[in-house]
Amino acid sequence: LGIKPSSFVIASLVTACGRSGSMLREGVQVHGFVAKSGLLSDVYVSTAILHLYGVYGLVSCSRKVFEEMPDRNVVSWTSLMVGYSDKGEPEEVFDIFRGMRREGVGCNENSMSLVISSCGLLKDESLGHQLIGQVIKSGLESKLAVENSLIYMFGNLGDVGYAYYIFDQMSERDTISWNSIAAAYAQNGHFEESFWIFHLMRHFHDEVNSTTVSTLLSVLGHVDHQKWGRGIHGLVVKMGFDSVVCVCNTLLRMYAGAGRSEEAELVFNQMPAKDLISWNSLMACFVEDGRSLDALRLLCSMIRTGKSVNYVSFT
Repeated sequence: LGIKPSSFVIASLVTACGRSGSMLREGVQVHGFVAKSGLLSDVYVSTAILHLYGVYGLVSCSRKVFEEMPDRNVVSWTSLMVGYSDKGEPEEVFDIFRGMRREGVGCNENSMSLVISSCGLLKDESLGHQLIGQVIKSGLESKLAVENSLIYMFGNLGDVGYAYYIFDQMSERDTISWNSIAAAYAQNGHFEESFWIFHLMRHFHDEVNSTTVSTLLSVLGHVDHQKWGRGIHGLVVKMGFDSVVCVCNTLLRMYAGAGRSEEAELVFNQMPAKDLISWNSLMACFVEDGRSLDALRLLCSMIRTGKSVNYVSFT
């Protein structure tokens, strides 16, 4: 009909291809059409395309689109950051952040949160404290996503005191806030404080999700904390999280760490679905508990069911 779609329509189509999780091919076709029609010069269209490639893990394609853009806005920079962050490449996220600063582009809430979280992964304490200045300078210190990222970062840096200070000063908290501070205490060995946060969360915050439960269970592989573990195991069943594979895997590791192979085996047998981690965790538990023959039987059963075996299965 000779009707040329608007940049808004094209950007919406590309975004839909990304959200579907299974329409990369169609997204690439739209990219081809855009290139031929000259719409790549539109910042919204190009940003949608680079985000599309990031969603599917094709960060080199995202980078290529980004570098060819005549104009970029903060969303363009942030979308490129997201792609590298999702791929677990915090160094690249910082490289993009430095590029933003060189070009005089200020961070928004999302990009600053990504940079802060990446600093937590890198465990660079000096850089972390420098970012505090950037947050204040940007006027983003009261943004929820930024505060959550700061809690995560300082938890990873081992500064749980500062992580709690940020949490305590927050005017608004969501489930991520509570999970982040609970994880900060847990990963630094402050088990009692982690449970204290959990009890406060149940009192002041309605939503407890699978991440909350997994965080608590992950520190309970210690015999001294089995009384807590059984209580949370009961809560897992009560709240319906016993059908969530990652939660069940954490339960397995908890019982394995305490040498309770019978309880671990019971959890395993009741799991509606199992992944490679589930099988390996129970095998390791059997070996640690001196049940080598049961470990061998489980390995044979795993092979018979057609599950892929990795090197962990044989170690």
